[in-house]
Amino acid sequence: CAMRSLGMKPSEQQLEEMVREVDTDGTGEIEFDEFLHLVAKKVSEPELLEQLEAVFQKFDDDGDGYLNAMDLVYALKTFANTTMTDEEAKEVMSDVDPNGDGKIDLAEFIKLMCEPA
Repeated sequence: CAMRSLGMKPSEQQLEEMVREVDTDGTGEIEFDEFLHLVAKKVSEPELLEQLEAVFQKFDDDGDGYLNAMDLVYALKTFANTTMTDEEAKEVMSDVDPNGDGKIDLAEFIKLMCEPA
């Protein structure tokens, strides 16, 4: 489960409840935007920054302190069991890169994760 790989340990019942709670399109699956919303809702306030930083570091495959399109592809492939083309990754990056520099730093990532979907 992607959430367990991010250090969260929900039970099967909790996972089913989370899916029902955030599955806004009724597919029975959590898409990436729904996943981001779920993570932002489920992380407790005192642990929020620490856990988001740990998630960011897992997504930052090359360890450069930024998430770029390749890191995003890696994160989705590894943690969300999703595949996407380079073009799709660039499109997603353009949507989530607020300053347009082609990379997401930790502050941008935290803001992205905490915004409602």
